[in-house]
Amino acid sequence: MIKKIFTTIIIVLLVSCSGQDKKNIKQEEHLKKSIVFNEEIYIGKVFFSGDELINYKWLKSGNFKNLDSISYSIYQKVGSKKMILSIEKLIENEDLEKFEIIDTFSLENVSLLNISIKDRVLESSIIIELFFRNKKVKEWSFAKTMNNRNKVSSGWLGNYHINLNDKNEDWKVIKSISLSIKEDSVIYEASGYQLYQKYLLTALEKDSLINLSFNKILAGSKSAVLDKTKNFGTFSFKEKDFFWSCPYIELSFNEGKSNSFLLKKIE
Repeated sequence: MIKKIFTTIIIVLLVSCSGQDKKNIKQEEHLKKSIVFNEEIYIGKVFFSGDELINYKWLKSGNFKNLDSISYSIYQKVGSKKMILSIEKLIENEDLEKFEIIDTFSLENVSLLNISIKDRVLESSIIIELFFRNKKVKEWSFAKTMNNRNKVSSGWLGNYHINLNDKNEDWKVIKSISLSIKEDSVIYEASGYQLYQKYLLTALEKDSLINLSFNKILAGSKSAVLDKTKNFGTFSFKEKDFFWSCPYIELSFNEGKSNSFLLKKIE
């Protein structure tokens, strides 16, 4: 009899513990879900352009004139007047833009119409200023070096062009390549039979050369060659001519053979 009672107590305890464990697991799962839902907008989050949110809705996004890779977005919590401003850095630009949130700022009971955000260049830095009803409420500072990569001197400015394979009897292999170099941007364009590419390049002027690399797609399709190299080589000036050594073009249109292409400057 005593043995049966003892066995019954053990079973009850085991069932009770099992039920409590299941309850604890459910509570932990609910807590994890709550954390995920509540942390949709947080510092360090990496996301792709077009990612959907659950507890927040997108209101507005914008770029800055003097900071190429920095942008901002404003979100509002669903069913609430709470808004969050996120400062975002572009970290990758392939098929979809990839961003990282580097800071956030909470906005409580304010109207979007009363919010403005702008950037301003100082002697050694570039600052982003957040205003509410024309009163500055927050400021972020960035080193000028973040934007120096696209600055080139006036001697390089202009439009350059070359026709590849233009002596070939098969017109389908002829490619029209152009570079448009402005003070704060370099744009590459390629067109031809079943071909159109328009890319923004990153430029770094050094030792009388311009080093070029892929930044993002502006129009057209992504080339599979970008998976092999994003190096758009060096642009140089010798005597009266402009030359472009470009691994991307060599792989795309020159069977991988190294070459220094002579470009014509279009006046």
